[in-house]
Amino acid sequence: MEQNGKNGLIITKQELGKFTLKEAKQKCKTYTDNGSGWYLPSIEELELVYQNLKAKNIGTFSTDYYWSADEGRNAYFGNAVDFTTGDRTFGDMGIDAELLVIAVKKF
Repeated sequence: MEQNGKNGLIITKQELGKFTLKEAKQKCKTYTDNGSGWYLPSIEELELVYQNLKAKNIGTFSTDYYWSADEGRNAYFGNAVDFTTGDRTFGDMGIDAELLVIAVKKF
């Protein structure tokens, strides 16, 4: 939730599975539970999910890497967040790696 108390993010009730980065973006885009508008979160949004939910033991998250929509250091790498530690990968995760995916949408 943003400081204005009116805007925030909704996340999927569960992980959508493990996918490559391209598949992850498509899976989130076509997700329709609770309507349309879902997307793969940015690295900052994913870090907020970790800090506000996983780190506080709210919800069910695996201790593994989750894709973010942000590109990595070049077209062959992407960014992810390690939900064991909350650390980001800084653009060194190969886009063909199969990582966990959650989708978010704004309200």
